[in-house]
Amino acid sequence: MADVSYPIAALHVGKPADMAFQNQTIRTGINKNPIHEALYLGNENFVGDGQADRKNHGGPDKAVCVYCEPNYTYWKNEHRLAFEYGAFGENVTLGQAEESAIRVGDIYQLGEAVVQVSQPRKPCYKVGAKHKLKHLPKLMEDTGFTGFYLRVIEEGWVEPNVNMQLLESADQLSIADINDIYFHQRDDQASLRRIMDIPELATAWRKMVKTKIY
Repeated sequence: MADVSYPIAALHVGKPADMAFQNQTIRTGINKNPIHEALYLGNENFVGDGQADRKNHGGPDKAVCVYCEPNYTYWKNEHRLAFEYGAFGENVTLGQAEESAIRVGDIYQLGEAVVQVSQPRKPCYKVGAKHKLKHLPKLMEDTGFTGFYLRVIEEGWVEPNVNMQLLESADQLSIADINDIYFHQRDDQASLRRIMDIPELATAWRKMVKTKIY
């Protein structure tokens, strides 16, 4: 297996807080703060992190939200959106990584912790609310630049300057593949079934895909 690793460009955590949205107040954990010291990664999240909507966010299959650092260049060049790291509510901004190279089931060393790719991220309206860009979640779906989630196999400390090192590669669809099928090829029943055949796929995504199969 090739030596594959991605540098952590930034670490972020944040607790739920109130945010104004369309003449109302919503509770959300989308706003994260940069961290410059080691963080302990537990089974469901980093210490100091939290989610307001526990039905749709958080839990073992969504312990760590990851966003690919090269995507920031795309948003700046193509849409003149000069976002700072953490803009998408991610815990880990991952340098040199692309959704096309990350596969569900891949296992990585992340500092002392061992983690596994569990699912793509399905963009939430709160990402758009954060930036006052209602169309941003749809743009994320259209581009496939959604980021992804990790589940924790072994807990441990994670420092901001470590690499995420591939330990075991899964022979499965990539995050980009799954996004393309789910968001753009929902009539392709064979491809939807390929997604369902991924044993490591998170339960929530499995339920979503199942509703599109007939």
